[in-house]
Amino acid sequence: MHKLLSSLALVAALAAPSVLHASMMTGQFSVQGSVTNDPTTHVLSFIPASIETGYGTQTGTFATLLTNNEHVSAGTPTIAYDPYVAGSAWFTIGSLTATIESLTESTSIIGGHTIYGFSGTGTLAAAGYDITPGSFTFSTQDSGPVTFSATTLTTGTSPVPEPSTLALFGTGAFGVAGMVSRKFRA
Repeated sequence: MHKLLSSLALVAALAAPSVLHASMMTGQFSVQGSVTNDPTTHVLSFIPASIETGYGTQTGTFATLLTNNEHVSAGTPTIAYDPYVAGSAWFTIGSLTATIESLTESTSIIGGHTIYGFSGTGTLAAAGYDITPGSFTFSTQDSGPVTFSATTLTTGTSPVPEPSTLALFGTGAFGVAGMVSRKFRA
């Protein structure tokens, strides 16, 4: 009986990390609003009261974290982008916080208008989830106050094995070791 309880305690200790481990966020969401781009100083100035999530643009995890037309509640209203300092811009929508790690600008001329495209990477954080890497894109026209739409996409893959994966491997290794030792005793 003592051996059975010891075995159950060991299994419970090894299984606990799989229950306690949070998961990565998956899916995408969009935000929209107004921004002024000053191409001479390389600064984006967002109008915070105008920025909100798009209607029906949330998929995956973001469908439960964000609502339609939910306003940005805090963040960096101006972003210098040439050069961009990693982590210097962030915003919060509800329980989700996004930090921009990289920001790259590209320009093109379409119909006599200069289109400024921006893309980059960042991290997304929310209670109950692992910090998740993501990528985003958005564009603006000319240099006056214009509307923008940005889309953020996550892959939701973890580059490091989860503790539960390691626990499962360890449990299997102990089981094989026990079978081998019993075979040699017999």
